[in-house]
Amino acid sequence: MLYRAFLAILALALMSACAHNENAASTTAQPESTVAPASASPEASESPSSSSEASPEASSEAAASGQAASAQCDILANAQVEEVTHLTTKSVKVTSSPDTCEFEFKESPLTHVTIEYAPSGGPDELKSTRQGAGGAQAIIGGIANAASNGNSNNAQAIKSLAVATPPPDMPKVGDDQYAFAAGPATFFIATKGDAYTQVSIGFPPDGMSRWQVLPELARRTLATH
Repeated sequence: MLYRAFLAILALALMSACAHNENAASTTAQPESTVAPASASPEASESPSSSSEASPEASSEAAASGQAASAQCDILANAQVEEVTHLTTKSVKVTSSPDTCEFEFKESPLTHVTIEYAPSGGPDELKSTRQGAGGAQAIIGGIANAASNGNSNNAQAIKSLAVATPPPDMPKVGDDQYAFAAGPATFFIATKGDAYTQVSIGFPPDGMSRWQVLPELARRTLATH
């Protein structure tokens, strides 16, 4: 759904900001003493064999990572997504109800593409997305105001980057469509009869035309089903 994808991308943005702040703080912190004690405790002197053994949890995580990397999206083939985005798939997370594929890419670790498809409920989902867009953009506007430190000019500049509307020459897809951007996330939904697909991208790499990529992914998805 719209808000699930939006909140996931917004969380990434906030995590990146927090990490940046922590790194900045660490550069000004006083170095701590690193003098080692004269003798190591019994707990610290583990045998090489015990320390080199992988835990069952680590093994299962590695296996899950391998499965994610090799997963194939059944909504739109991985190769088609790569052809449109000009990026190489790193991993794909496939979920259902509704059918959704979440892509990560090797060349651009922050970039996420989510493709959702359902054979019914399109008009209602499109209406919901239109209604939800205002709330999503309001959240970004509030963040812009907070980040501007009370400077109205700064707030307006941040909003102009964070909230965007599609250009008039954006390709038309299906029977009806709607698109908007809020912060690092851009959303596009299109219907065909009662079916719909919703495609979103977070943190697109430099040089990517999101207003061309998302409609093309949506067009190919609807044409596949």
